[in-house]
Amino acid sequence: MLLRAACRWTAARSIPPRCGAAAGRAVGRAAAAAAAAGGARARGPGAAAGAGAGRHPPGAAAAGGAGQAAGRGRAGRGARGPAVSRGSAAGSGGARGTTDVQERVSRSGMLAGKFVALAWLGVCLVGTWVFGAYPYGEGELPGIYLLSMVSAVVAIVPALTVVDVVHSATLRGRLGGTTFKVLNLGLALNAALLLVAELLNEAWPFGLRLLFALTTGAAATVNLRTHGLPSAKLEVTGLLSASYCALSVMAAGCAAALVATAHYIGKMMPMGSLDVAIGSHTIFTFGAFTSLLVFVFHTLQSAAVAGDKRLASATYRKMNLACVVASALMAAGTAVSASMGFAGAILSRTCILVSVCTAATCGTGLYRGYKFDKEP
Repeated sequence: MLLRAACRWTAARSIPPRCGAAAGRAVGRAAAAAAAAGGARARGPGAAAGAGAGRHPPGAAAAGGAGQAAGRGRAGRGARGPAVSRGSAAGSGGARGTTDVQERVSRSGMLAGKFVALAWLGVCLVGTWVFGAYPYGEGELPGIYLLSMVSAVVAIVPALTVVDVVHSATLRGRLGGTTFKVLNLGLALNAALLLVAELLNEAWPFGLRLLFALTTGAAATVNLRTHGLPSAKLEVTGLLSASYCALSVMAAGCAAALVATAHYIGKMMPMGSLDVAIGSHTIFTFGAFTSLLVFVFHTLQSAAVAGDKRLASATYRKMNLACVVASALMAAGTAVSASMGFAGAILSRTCILVSVCTAATCGTGLYRGYKFDKEP
C-alpha cells in the first residue's frame, strides 16, 4: 500500500501544468484499476469482480479526485506563471534601460571631457610658447604670465589622466570599484569649483573650462548616483603610503588656500593688462584642479598599501606618471619664471620643493609598479 501511495504521489507531482486535469483523471483511473486488481488477487478469482466493484471504487475515486485536484492546482499555478514572469521581465527591462542610459551618459561625458582637456592643454602650451616672453611688458609681468600658463598645464595633465582612467573603467564596467568612486567624487567636486570660477570671470567665458566642468561633472554625478559614494577609509602601512598621505594633505591645504584667497590674490598681484587673462577666476581654477589631486593621491596611497601588484596596474601607473610629468613641468616653469623677473622668491622655492617631493614619491610608486610588472 505504501508503495502504491508513493507511486500515486510521484505521478501527481510530475504532471505538466497544461495537462493537469486530464492527467489527474488518468491517475484516478489507473489507481482504480490497481485497487481492483489487488482485491482480486486477495480474494480469489471468483470474487474479483464483485470485490473490486464493491470496496475499492471509493478509494480509487478518492485517488482520482486527489489526482485531479493536484492537476488543477498545478495547472492554475502554470496559468498564473506567465503573468508574473511578464511583470518581472518588464521590471528588469526598465532597469536595464535605465542602466544603459546611465552608461551612455558616462561614456559620452568622459569622452567629451578628454577632448576638451586636450584642447585646453593645447591652448595653454601654445600660450606658454608664444606669449611667454615680453610682449606683455617688463618687470614681473612676463614671469607671472608664464607661471600662470605653466600652472594651467600642470593642473590639466592629472585631470586629463583621471578622466581617461574613469572613461576606461566605464568601458570595462569597473565603476563599482572604490578607486573609481573616489575619482568620480573628485571630478564632481572639481566641476563644481570650476563652475564657481566661471562665475567669477568678469570679462568673457573661456568656454573650455565651462565645457570641461559640464561634461565631466555630469558624467561623474551619474556614476556616483549609480554606484554610490566611496566608503571612508584611511590606512598607512609604509613610507610610500605615508608620503602619498602627506601629499594629499598638502594638496587639500593648497586647494583650500587658493579657493579662499583667490579674490585677494587676484587683486594684490600687479596684473596690469593681464587682468583679463589672469585674475581671481584663474586662481580659483588652480584651486579647483588642486582639489582633484587630493583624490588622486588618496587612491595612490590605497594602492601603495595594497602592494606593488596594485601599483603595477595600468590605472595607478598612469596616475603616477601624470603626477611625475606635472611636477617636472611645475619645477621647470617656476625656475624659468623666476629668471624672467618674477620676484616671489618664497613662492618659487615652495613650488619647487613641493614639485620635487611629488616627483620623488610618484616616481617611486611608478618604479615599483614597473619593476613588479617586469618580474617573471
